[in-house]
Amino acid sequence: MIASFSGAAHAHSHFPAYCASLLLFFSKRRPRDEYIRTILSPNSWGGAIELTILAAHYGTEIASIDIETGRIDTFGPSDGASESRALLVYSGIHYDAAVLAPEPDAPQEFCASVVPAIGAEGERVLGALRTLATKLRAKRAFTNTATFDLKCEVSGIFLICSCAWAFFWLTNGRLLVPGVRAGA
Repeated sequence: MIASFSGAAHAHSHFPAYCASLLLFFSKRRPRDEYIRTILSPNSWGGAIELTILAAHYGTEIASIDIETGRIDTFGPSDGASESRALLVYSGIHYDAAVLAPEPDAPQEFCASVVPAIGAEGERVLGALRTLATKLRAKRAFTNTATFDLKCEVSGIFLICSCAWAFFWLTNGRLLVPGVRAGA
């Protein structure tokens, strides 16, 4: 939570610097102050906007790899000159930190969460991130919200698209859980 608070506070105090990436969000969704109150809540989750803010606040590039597609999105200082990089793995619904460890089960103090971003070492680290994503993809450790089904725990009805989920939940107020249809 400290990172989100610091990043949101930084964005609040330096708002004009983020106008290009945030203007659309604020104008279409909610006023700036309401957004800041919301993102400071411990129950709020961030995305690309918050990653952009945090990267600028800490002066560190953030590289996020999408497990399903292998695409790497980078968020960073506007000058692109960061020598350090934080690594994230995106499952389709959640970002998780990736760390480099010298060996499996290494103590936390030997693991690196901020790594070099430039030169051969930076490329080697991105290669390791791609390898991790490939292994996770093989295990189907991602969620594609456009293609997965939800099932009503009460009626057993499967709902295939997000419009159906929203309509069903709003009209029935029932718990929906990820489900697998027979033969799927």
